[in-house]
Amino acid sequence: MRAGARDARGEASRTLVPAELLALPMQPVDHFPKDPYGAADARTRSLEAARAQAAAYFDGRVTKEPAGFRTTLALRRADGTEIAHAEGRGRALYEAVRQAMEPLVGPERIPKAKELTPTVAEWSRVKDVDSGWRCWM
Repeated sequence: MRAGARDARGEASRTLVPAELLALPMQPVDHFPKDPYGAADARTRSLEAARAQAAAYFDGRVTKEPAGFRTTLALRRADGTEIAHAEGRGRALYEAVRQAMEPLVGPERIPKAKELTPTVAEWSRVKDVDSGWRCWM
């Protein structure tokens, strides 16, 4: 999920996803790694890239439990200091992520957009930011 979707602008330039942080090729290549996210150094490389390229980044953990999923998220500045953190639980992973994201939205955290971009509104077929959030998550 792009955190930028939470601010509902839908502008990919505002956020980087794990594939971008790991500098994975955007086009098909013969030497694409089988499991790039399972590499021993993938987490370390992703966090280093986020710290180097972003004003803020997410760090966290997903745990599978008997009743579903638990997600812990921390929003951090580029220097690693924590801005805010939250935890979510849900039977489905998207529910746990949605619940953890809610308290991270606000002033000095992830800004909430005032409106949807036309592309996001058309794609999601919703008219307002809050409805768009439910679609993305």
